[in-house]
Amino acid sequence: KYNGALVLATVILPMATCYRGRLRRLPGDALLVTATAGCVFALTNPYIFINFPAFEADFTNELSHSRLGHFGYRSDNALVFHLTNTLYYGYSLLPGLLALLGAHQLYRLRTVGLPAKLAVTAFPVAHLVLLATSKLVFQRYMLPLLPFLAILSALGVYWIFDVLVKIKAGLTKDPEKLRSRVTVLTAAVFLLSVLPSV
Repeated sequence: KYNGALVLATVILPMATCYRGRLRRLPGDALLVTATAGCVFALTNPYIFINFPAFEADFTNELSHSRLGHFGYRSDNALVFHLTNTLYYGYSLLPGLLALLGAHQLYRLRTVGLPAKLAVTAFPVAHLVLLATSKLVFQRYMLPLLPFLAILSALGVYWIFDVLVKIKAGLTKDPEKLRSRVTVLTAAVFLLSVLPSV
């Protein structure tokens, strides 16, 4: 799919943060990554070159389709639709909130470098920005976000676990009992998060 090019954001942006003091190397390395991705795309899509006029016509039609929408799958604000409908019913409210919490905590962690943070969040942001420019609201457009959302939701659950441990630490002197109770509470949050539309 054409939006697969957005995956480059998970490579180029983390790379850019690693070149402090060596910015002269960045354009060449970024070009190398882009060229490699282009070669892979060309090798796995040879019919573009075999019948380029057909590809050009199809690509132009896809751009028009994205701009105008599709009967039954059209919205004047595709981003709002996906956030309030596709993700709400497809990923559920609690996991979505946990993903927001996880993203917030990820950027607060000093033990995780900026390149790693960008690697997890760059594609979801770029993908949502792209969807905001379209009027198409096919639910499948959210599928590429699910692995990233799952990681962020897991971080949100871990943060809750960490907070509960710290709170309970002040209430009990039995570390084993503390860990078992906190584990049960965290597991309850996780089980709630996998229930449909919770």
